[in-house]
Amino acid sequence: MAESGVPGFDLAAWNALVAPRGTPREIVSLLNAHVVAILGEADTRKRLIDLGVQPVSGTPKQLGAFIQSETQKWGDLARKAKITAD
Repeated sequence: MAESGVPGFDLAAWNALVAPRGTPREIVSLLNAHVVAILGEADTRKRLIDLGVQPVSGTPKQLGAFIQSETQKWGDLARKAKITAD
């Protein structure tokens, strides 16, 4: 993309596991601990990598910050390009 005149372009598909608003913090922490453990298993990591997925885990706070930054980045781009949802 940089060669096409779009320097700094970074686009990657990502998926995340989220819980409904209001889910008790203890439940979110428990789910997060299990997901982190599963993503840490060698067989699981290999299977995901073989499927072209780079497994990444972190805390709910880190995911929230990432989602916020992605929303800001793509929202700014959409506004600049005058892209609207019909």
